[in-house]
Amino acid sequence: LVRREGRPALDRVIARALPLVDMVWRLEVEGQDDSTPERRAGIEKRALARISAIGDSKVRHFYEREFRDRFYARYRRRKMPAPGGRRGGGPGSAPSPGLRGTRLARQPDGDPTHLHEQLLMLHAINHPGLAEAQLEELAAIEMTDPMLDKLRQELLLTLGSGQGLDREALRTHLARNGFEDMLARLEGAPILQAASSARPEAALREAEIGWRHVMARLRRLAIERDIAAAEAAYRDTRDDKALRRLIQLKREFDRAEGTEADAADATGHSA
Repeated sequence: LVRREGRPALDRVIARALPLVDMVWRLEVEGQDDSTPERRAGIEKRALARISAIGDSKVRHFYEREFRDRFYARYRRRKMPAPGGRRGGGPGSAPSPGLRGTRLARQPDGDPTHLHEQLLMLHAINHPGLAEAQLEELAAIEMTDPMLDKLRQELLLTLGSGQGLDREALRTHLARNGFEDMLARLEGAPILQAASSARPEAALREAEIGWRHVMARLRRLAIERDIAAAEAAYRDTRDDKALRRLIQLKREFDRAEGTEADAADATGHSA
């Protein structure tokens, strides 16, 4: 191919290559009969058994995470009411006008980006000292949900003031400034049940580990979105500049995967 058409032809092939994780997903999951819970459980069991054969522990870890995210999105989109007794909203309580229609009001939606954005906000609210120490990192992250981003901006302003607020003082401030409904829904989100590091009772070290892991995951997901946009741009233009951008993003994605793998490998934590 290189002799016949040169390096640009090879670059195009690389840019269009289907990732191995997508190929394994197609082989193990797509097209399978998943009409009952038992059949879905069987599909998941077989797919994870195939992944367990991967020799490299970091690669295996990321395949398992990726497949569990995909299974969550594919099969587990059942609505769950917020637990009773939460301040600002119980089972069946309606979201405020500002919250109505956002993804947060429709949780859980199975979208990995949104789930991790919720986790980040929960880490910040329940561990304000940690969030204050990581303000630059919190400021740099791009949130896809407008209401969660509004909450992030309020946290930046409040924690950046240097008042040294504890969790209860921060929650009181947020509730007084129109975020009471959002706090109730975040604290009732099913994702919190599976992420002990985001809970108020988590030790600081555990919360730091969770924060680092969630941040790395959000960065990787953001690059995935950029890659999808770059692939679409290249399909439309077949332009060398668009191709170079796509290849650069895929390299950034590989680096981001390595960063997340290092964090997970060093801590053994899974958000």
